[in-house]
Amino acid sequence: MPHTKTWKESGLIRTFIGEITGTEIIESNFEIHGDLRFDEIDYVINDFSNIDSCIISEDELRILSISDEVATHANKHIKIAIIANRDELVELAKTYCELMDQAIYDTEIFSSIDEGQAWVNA
Repeated sequence: MPHTKTWKESGLIRTFIGEITGTEIIESNFEIHGDLRFDEIDYVINDFSNIDSCIISEDELRILSISDEVATHANKHIKIAIIANRDELVELAKTYCELMDQAIYDTEIFSSIDEGQAWVNA
């Protein structure tokens, strides 16, 4: 899966490009949850604005939300910003946010990285 992880002092920016699948996003989640830096960050920005396609099932969205809920045991104060600029991506992001409704993490959807960055820094 083409993506980059940019660790910042207080957060992480994941930028996805090309064609991605739910399995690839789940694997990336497990990688970052296992990184010692994850325990200390305040936010994750997931930038999907440059992808060509995303094939993800509702079961995979559930797995993502469950893995993020489990991660709250390591770090309880993360904000998750999802950058989605196409209708089909916004709908997927909304489903994920609904699944995260009872979780500790604040999760919001934005159409640009600047908006997401402003929110996580607020």
